[in-house]
Amino acid sequence: MRTHFDQMGHFFHSLIPTHPASKRDDVAESVLGIHTHRSLKLDAANPFASPANFVRQGDIFVNDTGMFPKTDHIGFPCTHWLVASQTWTVTNGHFVSIVPGYTETTLKEHYESLGIRPPNPYSAVRENKKPRLVALPPHEILGIGDESLVFDMEAMILMASSSLKELSAIASLTFPAHAYMCNRLAQYLFRDVERWDDERPTNSKT
Repeated sequence: MRTHFDQMGHFFHSLIPTHPASKRDDVAESVLGIHTHRSLKLDAANPFASPANFVRQGDIFVNDTGMFPKTDHIGFPCTHWLVASQTWTVTNGHFVSIVPGYTETTLKEHYESLGIRPPNPYSAVRENKKPRLVALPPHEILGIGDESLVFDMEAMILMASSSLKELSAIASLTFPAHAYMCNRLAQYLFRDVERWDDERPTNSKT
């Protein structure tokens, strides 16, 4: 099976600068925002667009309907949802992966419930220094004032795609923001090989 990442590859090759190699280096700027050695503070100018007339990966929904799954596994209700599944899965599949999101106020009230404890300040979340949390900047399209919107990939859950297709998204990610979100999902779900992985046998032992 061949898989193509032509557009995504072009995006990261052409539009994203080489990030600073150390804390001493100057920050780098891109269409996404400000890149430091270990963080990215997204700029509000480019992440969001109006949704299409169908549900697709990167769409954002408000959790204001009983159609979404309960969040008992999290311990408190989320405020938003983000579609993580491929667009064709939403269109043709039976299930779709969605990621819970929280306004700053909600997240701070339940900080420790997510396993985020001092000395991890909220600024580390907003600057996207936490691998499992993706912080999107405040924007009028979100309808939550000057608060950022934070999605927790560790709490990803499935719901019926037939139910999701009946709902209306409040916003969709632009191409740059969608590329960034896909990169963050891949970064969280996969990892580089560790020393103990080198010890795995090449072939199964029979």
